[in-house]
Amino acid sequence: MTNNGRERATLERTLARAGADLFVTISANMEPFGNDHAVFCSARAIENGLPHVYVNQVGPAGTLNFVGGSTVVSADGEIRAQASSSEEKMPTVSLLLPARSSVREDYLKELRSPMPTVRNVISGAESGTRIET
Repeated sequence: MTNNGRERATLERTLARAGADLFVTISANMEPFGNDHAVFCSARAIENGLPHVYVNQVGPAGTLNFVGGSTVVSADGEIRAQASSSEEKMPTVSLLLPARSSVREDYLKELRSPMPTVRNVISGAESGTRIET
């Protein structure tokens, strides 16, 4: 995966439901968004019950400063290893796969089906109105 859209859970949810054992995200997150990847990485691991390896670019590049902080998060959302924000060096960590959350329920089993979209009968265009079935 790439970092584009880590703020939204759709890709990870789809991969988890298809049987993924691990998420790996390659990113280039820069200042002032350093905390974003920590929050989203843990959130995606927790809600899907899968470990997440987040690899982020580090150091300056032109006018940008990439924040590093590559991280390995357990299926329970706990940080297992985290790199420096200033060095291209990652600590070694071992993961036994498949790994599932040991303390949380399987949130994926609780997901509802997507809600249907109602069409405007006169124009045939989607109105964006949603109905419960």
